[in-house]
Amino acid sequence: VFNKLAFRFSKVVPVSISKKVAETVSQVYGSKIFSPIIYNGIDTQRFSNSKRIKKADEQLVLINIARFDEHKNHRLLIEAFEKALGMQPNMELWLGCY
Repeated sequence: VFNKLAFRFSKVVPVSISKKVAETVSQVYGSKIFSPIIYNGIDTQRFSNSKRIKKADEQLVLINIARFDEHKNHRLLIEAFEKALGMQPNMELWLGCY
């Protein structure tokens, strides 16, 4: 309720990190609420592993760093990881928080 009032009647602007988040802001707070998109400022290509071919028996470690908060939806991440683990059993999921 507070956010809805702030977005509609003051100069508070919700900032989104993706098109999907901007769409959600529009759905939750109304289509007249403008939410500019500011994408992640980190060049993810620096961490790309595309040049390296993974061997079938090599361990794959997935790392997620985020605060442990309902909005970060760790439950969905863990459920998806469980399904992926059935297809790629040599994986680990590491969760970290800040």
